[in-house]
Amino acid sequence: SSSFSFFFLSSSSSSSSQASRLSPSPLPASPESWHQAASRAGFLPNSSSSSSSASSSSSSSPFCYASNSLTCCSQPSPPISGASFWQLRRGFASGQPPPMPRVRARAKAKAAVVAESSGPTYADKLSEARERLQVKAEQEEWNFKSRSLVVLPLSTAAWLALFGTYYYYSDASRVKDLEGGPGGTLVIDALGWRSLAHFGPYQMPNLVQARLHEKPLELLREDELKDVRRAWAVNRLGMLTQRREPAKAVVEMERDLSKLPLEALFRSVFDEPEEGWGGRTAGGDALGLASGIQEDAAKSCLDIISALPPEDRAVPSWVLSGLVCSRARPWTDGPQGEEWRTSVLLQLLRTPSNCEKAAKLPEVMAFVQRPGMKMKADTIFPLRAYLMSGETPDLLRLCSRLIAKTVPEAFSDPPDKKAPRDTPSLQAKHDIRAAWTSMLLTVTYAALRSWPGAFDMPALTTVVVASGCALLAEGALEVLWLGQELMIESEWYYEERSKMLLASFIMSSVNAIAWAAAFQYYAMVPFFASRFVKDDFLDVYRSYAP
Repeated sequence: SSSFSFFFLSSSSSSSSQASRLSPSPLPASPESWHQAASRAGFLPNSSSSSSSASSSSSSSPFCYASNSLTCCSQPSPPISGASFWQLRRGFASGQPPPMPRVRARAKAKAAVVAESSGPTYADKLSEARERLQVKAEQEEWNFKSRSLVVLPLSTAAWLALFGTYYYYSDASRVKDLEGGPGGTLVIDALGWRSLAHFGPYQMPNLVQARLHEKPLELLREDELKDVRRAWAVNRLGMLTQRREPAKAVVEMERDLSKLPLEALFRSVFDEPEEGWGGRTAGGDALGLASGIQEDAAKSCLDIISALPPEDRAVPSWVLSGLVCSRARPWTDGPQGEEWRTSVLLQLLRTPSNCEKAAKLPEVMAFVQRPGMKMKADTIFPLRAYLMSGETPDLLRLCSRLIAKTVPEAFSDPPDKKAPRDTPSLQAKHDIRAAWTSMLLTVTYAALRSWPGAFDMPALTTVVVASGCALLAEGALEVLWLGQELMIESEWYYEERSKMLLASFIMSSVNAIAWAAAFQYYAMVPFFASRFVKDDFLDVYRSYAP
């Protein structure tokens, strides 16, 4: 330490003249000034430290403050390297601050602040995006697992509850007791709900076996009946005949022509029936019914006619006359009402006995020899006008040919061949309308849920991708639901109990997994809205094929 102090003092005295020539500011004149300069530069502790810490600082510094002068320390300290010393001295001589540790640290901190204020770099953005994608993938995987763990037990519990209901009400007497008890009508309507067959065992065989159709048929054959009771009877028959196999079973139980459900339902459809139609004359409404009840009765008639084979569709003559002369809904409800009327007549004329009766009815022969109509719906939307249009020339030609085939002498001239159509069939238009409304509902919901709140290209891309994924998920769910509908409508699903129970359990489990997977694509809300609201409103499941 003493040698270093001697060297330090001698160097300062010998180069004072040279330093005065090189630096605009004079070099420190005293050892205390040199010490203060070195302390400011970061090589030594600050000279403003208290005298109580002088003894501790002397262990790490070659200077002490015992007498406000440069003295030798009693304990050895690591010397300053020659390079650091000459850097310090050269900086004072030139007037420029040397690159010292504290200066470098401050420069790095300033550079970090500048980089932070200027924004992240491309590499930072890329790494952040990768981390986000990884976290999102982990969350999606976990969400699917969590949803499956929630939906599968609920689906199993619903299936077990419906299985218990199916087993308990397999006794027809219990169903009869349920119908007569308080709240029994609501429970039976819930068990006959069409969508319930996708969640558990099929309940319709028990309801048909209990002969729940007998009381509604008896009510509909009465002349004096209040609208409330008639509405209940029509709705009950509509619930029992909404699927093909139950409708066929109901007709098999009522083989007598005077007790056929078609006759009782058609009495509730026609307005102002004439004498000989089998109904009483009632001006205005059809037998005092509201137009909504008339439409429900007509839909039930269509379901029964579509479910029966042609040889079982025989009806009295007043049904054919009333069908072509009726001015009630739904036959006069827009362009498709007339096409619906002609389709029902065509299905009835596929029975030879009905053709023989039609050949003797002047109003029916005049109806089938008309040129027909082609009309679009009155709306400003072109697609809706196309899907709601009505067209009957080809159907009328088919009716004429069926009558001429059974009774050739009914026409003086042979009827023309089938006329070409400008629009798809009534069934195809209903299917296209159902698919279009489901797509529109799905795209709207997905766009609203995925829109980030900006009107730029990234936001548009996000909305388009989300809508496309939602449409794919919705399409997969629709195909799965349609396949299940075809299975439920089959004959073995209605008659074979063991196969039905196994298939219903598999169907319920597959639905749970599919719904858990499709929930992340904004498809479940439109799907349930379509199944539970839109399908009943648009009569998606009803068959209009002539």
